[in-house]
Amino acid sequence: MRRYPMGVYPRYLWEYPNRDSSFPFFMERKHRCLVPAYRGDFLTLILVLDGEGTGWINGVEHPMRRGTVTFTLPYQIHEYRSHTETPLTIWVCNFDLGLLLPSGHHDWGMQELLDEADNGTPFCQLDEEAFGELFRIFENMASDYAGSDRWRNVSLRALLFEALILFDRHRGVPELKTISPRSRTSDIWKVIHYVHQHYSEPLALTELADRFHFNVTHLSERLKQTLGQNYIDFIRELRIRHACGLLAFTELSISEIALEVGFNTFSSFSRSFRDIRGMSPSKYRKKVK
Repeated sequence: MRRYPMGVYPRYLWEYPNRDSSFPFFMERKHRCLVPAYRGDFLTLILVLDGEGTGWINGVEHPMRRGTVTFTLPYQIHEYRSHTETPLTIWVCNFDLGLLLPSGHHDWGMQELLDEADNGTPFCQLDEEAFGELFRIFENMASDYAGSDRWRNVSLRALLFEALILFDRHRGVPELKTISPRSRTSDIWKVIHYVHQHYSEPLALTELADRFHFNVTHLSERLKQTLGQNYIDFIRELRIRHACGLLAFTELSISEIALEVGFNTFSSFSRSFRDIRGMSPSKYRKKVK
């Protein structure tokens, strides 16, 4: 088990191309010798095409070589490095949690993947036949991703699901048993997804507990277990991240931005911003403009 020094936190990644679009999905073929430990508020699917290396997901070591597939959930810590100066060649897909969750009562989704998050390993090694099948899926995704054909997003989502199904079948998760509504892992992801969509509103933990039918104490414990931080720190950090985008790319005043991202007062916004970014909002704006 890989451990990180106390007080040393992995990078927090929250931006990727298309993140704020109607279809928050990004993919790219990359060459990497080293990716230091990071965590993000999105999901990541990786297929290793070439090279030899080692990766760690939440401290658990796994090999990185041709045919390795990794699937990391939001807030899980991931890092990897090649064994030599020759980089790992990988396909990387970043996408929003909402693409897995059903958007309506009769819609289709893959929330069972989230229900199984505590049972299945986040990586597997494919044989050549399965690797070839997944490679073709990634190539088809890349073709759709680069194009603008009709039904592009529907096709991309279907191919993403196909890739995730292949991964799930090969990582050896036990047959999913009947799970009581109170114990479904996907329920906690629905809460997190809701907060991401409504972060600018007053979102007390008690309100979330009522909306999603949790006991308040149980919800607090589940969020801390999943996020690695308590709810107050989570939503404060989420609001500050969105504030950084507004400071960099809009002409809104700092007071307007404070209200826009959900802070009731300028002083609480300024104090939180300093705590998280290590500088005042005005200094941050000057730095990034």
